[in-house]
Amino acid sequence: MKKYILFYAALLVGMVSYSQCDPVATLDEDFSGFNVPFGAFPQQCWTVIGSFFHTEQRGDPPNQYAQFYNAMIQNGGSYLVTPELISIDAQHQFSFDIYKVPSVNGTFNPNVMVFRVGTFNTLDNTRVFTPVSSTTNVTNNSVTHTMIIDADVNQKYIAILVSANATHMFAGIDNIKYDAVSGTEDFAKTSFTIYPNPATDRNITIDSNLDTKADVNIYTLTGMKVYTGELNNTRAQNLNLSSLSAGIYMIKVSAGNFSESKKLILR
Repeated sequence: MKKYILFYAALLVGMVSYSQCDPVATLDEDFSGFNVPFGAFPQQCWTVIGSFFHTEQRGDPPNQYAQFYNAMIQNGGSYLVTPELISIDAQHQFSFDIYKVPSVNGTFNPNVMVFRVGTFNTLDNTRVFTPVSSTTNVTNNSVTHTMIIDADVNQKYIAILVSANATHMFAGIDNIKYDAVSGTEDFAKTSFTIYPNPATDRNITIDSNLDTKADVNIYTLTGMKVYTGELNNTRAQNLNLSSLSAGIYMIKVSAGNFSESKKLILR
C-alpha cells in the first residue's frame, strides 16, 4: 500500500517553474544522484508531462534510471522531458536506452508498450509536441536508440513519450545523451575520418587509426539502422552505400570501449 501511496503522491507533484534552470549545450544523464525510490519529478531540471515517470533504483550493484509506471491507468502516456537545450541544430546526436522493466515477481508484462521521440517549444499550456521519430515498441531487452534531430530554432526541449495499452506496465529509460557529431575533421583529433563527405556516388572511405577491427553502423535521422559493416585495421577502407538514398545519416564506429559518431551526407 505504501508503494501506491508514494506513486500517487508523485502524480500530484505536477510541473513547477523552470526559471531556475539554465539552458544546457549537452546531456549525459544516467540519473545517478536523483532521489530514489519513487523520486518525483521535477529533479535537476528534468521534468515530466503526464506524471507516470519517477526515478527508481534496481540491481546489484544498484542502477538508477527513469521509470515509467502507469499503475491502474490503461492507455495512458507520459513524457520524460530534458532540461532546456541551448540549441536543437542537427549538429548533435540524441541517444538513450529503453527497455521493459519486470514486475516484482520477475515477469514481463506481455502487453504493448511504445515510445516516440519529439520536441517541445515550451513547457507551458501552449506547448506543442513535434514528433521526430516513428512510434516504436519497447522490448524486454535494453535497446540503444540514436538519432540526429533536424535543426529548429523554435524548439527547446527533447521529450520521450511512453504509452501502454494495459495497466501496470513498467519501462526504464537510462543513459540519455545529447552530444556533438561532426563531419570530416582534423584526423589528429579523432579516431576516424570520412571522405568524401558529402558523397555524390554512394562510395565513401573511412580512414581510421584504430589498431583493431571495428563495427560500422549507419542510422537515419530518426534512429533506424540502415547499414551494418566492419572495418579492418588497415586504415583506409571503402564502403559502398549504393543501397542508401540521398539524405543525411549518422555513421557510428565502435570498437571495444571506443565509440564515435559523425554526420554523413549522401547526395
